[in-house]
Amino acid sequence: MKIGIALGGGGARGIAHFGVLRALEEAGIKFSLVAGTSAGSLAGAMYGLYGYEGALELVERIVKSERYRKMGLRYLDRSRESGRSGVLTFIKEGITYTKALTTRALLSGEDLMTIVGDLVGEKSFEDLPYNFSAVALDLVKGKDVIFSRGPLRDALYSSSAIPGIFPPLEKDGRLLVDGGPTALVPIEALILQEADFIIAVDVSGGPDGNLNGTNAVEIVLRAEGIATRKLSQLILSFADFVIRPDLADMSWMHFEKVPFAVERGYAEAMKSLDSLRSALRKHGFIKKLYRKSVLKRLKLSRFSEYA
Repeated sequence: MKIGIALGGGGARGIAHFGVLRALEEAGIKFSLVAGTSAGSLAGAMYGLYGYEGALELVERIVKSERYRKMGLRYLDRSRESGRSGVLTFIKEGITYTKALTTRALLSGEDLMTIVGDLVGEKSFEDLPYNFSAVALDLVKGKDVIFSRGPLRDALYSSSAIPGIFPPLEKDGRLLVDGGPTALVPIEALILQEADFIIAVDVSGGPDGNLNGTNAVEIVLRAEGIATRKLSQLILSFADFVIRPDLADMSWMHFEKVPFAVERGYAEAMKSLDSLRSALRKHGFIKKLYRKSVLKRLKLSRFSEYA
């Protein structure tokens, strides 16, 4: 059986993916396909390149580096929902509406590209021990773009470039940004690769129930976040099994909470093992026929394309 794992976006919460992957590997659940969006793309690539210990060591070193500190992400630390919600925080911290309206991004893309380079170097998709995909969104065609070959660096930048915060990557006539708005958990990429069984890992969290302020920008961002989550829940219904680590106490920007996130991911995956094994045993002919019908519809819909 060809098992695929979809690793979703969620900022620092994506560190929990390392714990989930470690638990599944220890349990002997072998996966041959991995797809990631945003933080999930970084986690999927790093786990394959360096393994559990090596990936965590590198994450902690980068987060403590001067380069990371100078990037300016600290201004987003107040947002608990998504990077896109952080645009408002930037404005409150003194970055003017003029800049927001006259530039493509509030932070430098060079800084993010450098950090991605620090994480994966000149490695390519072909260096990974499993078939790996990173999902981005093309703002020109309005389609998801699935990277699955060639250098990792541009693909991971594209998949992680939060719209409005980091500039899009211009490549081959495309304008590429974080795949989160349309593929927060990239299940479609695994369906298109004809995975027999899909495990989805959702680390996105949800709205905290509080809407602090009612100005126009906050209302628009809140509505956009709700729409993204609703679409994500619809897409998650196509997975065969979903793992949701309890990360309610962790902001998407709390990169210093590496041990906390990993422990929560590991604990949730271990708790889910009996149910997951049962789902794997019960996965039968009818489910495979349904998956094939979904695959056919996705190919006809042309919502996604390969880079």
